[in-house]
Amino acid sequence: MLRLLFLAFGLYLLLLVLRQTVSMLLLAYVAIILALFFDYFIGLVSRELRLGRRSAALIVFSLFFAAIGVAMIAVAPTLEEQARDAAKELPELYEEIKSKLSYIGRNYPRLARIGRAVEEREFGLGSLVQSIAEYLRLTLSTLVMLFVLLIAVIFLSLNPALYSEGVLRLLPENSRGRARSVAERMAETLRYWMVGRALLMVLVAAITVPGLLLIGIKYALLLGVIAGLTDIIPYFGPILGLIPALLVAATISWSKFLWVLVLYAVVQSVESYIAEPLIMRRQVRVPPALSIFGIVLFGKLMGVLGAVLAVPTLAIIIVLIEELYLKPQR
Repeated sequence: MLRLLFLAFGLYLLLLVLRQTVSMLLLAYVAIILALFFDYFIGLVSRELRLGRRSAALIVFSLFFAAIGVAMIAVAPTLEEQARDAAKELPELYEEIKSKLSYIGRNYPRLARIGRAVEEREFGLGSLVQSIAEYLRLTLSTLVMLFVLLIAVIFLSLNPALYSEGVLRLLPENSRGRARSVAERMAETLRYWMVGRALLMVLVAAITVPGLLLIGIKYALLLGVIAGLTDIIPYFGPILGLIPALLVAATISWSKFLWVLVLYAVVQSVESYIAEPLIMRRQVRVPPALSIFGIVLFGKLMGVLGAVLAVPTLAIIIVLIEELYLKPQR
């Protein structure tokens, strides 16, 4: 009986510790994925220029921070201005959308419920804006986390073998070769997913911004960046990126609304049928239904970060099943 009590107490302490360390484990997971992303380019520079790893890493990180600096100078002011203008015009946009929805409800009997709901109910815009502002405001803890993440990524990228071999030493000597092979395939899966996803996000933003400018939609740069960022989540991300553009287009005219739908359909077609098969050809394929369920499940458990990490995590699980279960049976 006493042993059972000690066991229960030990399990409770273990769960308590795990609960407190989940965020740190997620941070470590993100750091590993980002380090593998940089590892791809470090390896490329090292091979092409015949440089040592540290010299190649110095070049890659210097170019990365230089690119961020150029983007901050060239794009950030316009982006900040559009975000500020959009925040100021949000109440006006809300009233315009409310008016159009009321019109639809009044003129189409089957949709009359929409008009009544919009006219009779307030959606708490003030509290919504306040919640978004609070969410987006960088706190000190967030800045510390980002700093820790950056330092971890740099050190992992400089000498990944130090950490991977350290973990392998914990295993029996006769199992290390097999474990190393599995770990290398897992690392390759994460590496190509991150590189491929980043390229697709840039592509989506690069097509969306000029498309919105051509249509004549306000805040084209801001909406294009949102479309690119949300594209990191397969299937659901493009829908999330489309909604703000549709809301802005709806306040201008219904023709603009339809043109935005056409633009985003073209962008997704180019991404899904042309770019993705080329860019992600070396990526482990995760079945669509499994991806959708995984995104929903991980999103429910860990929020937005869980939804982002769902597909690469499922790809790793598939690799583990293939390497540890299916291959030994052949």
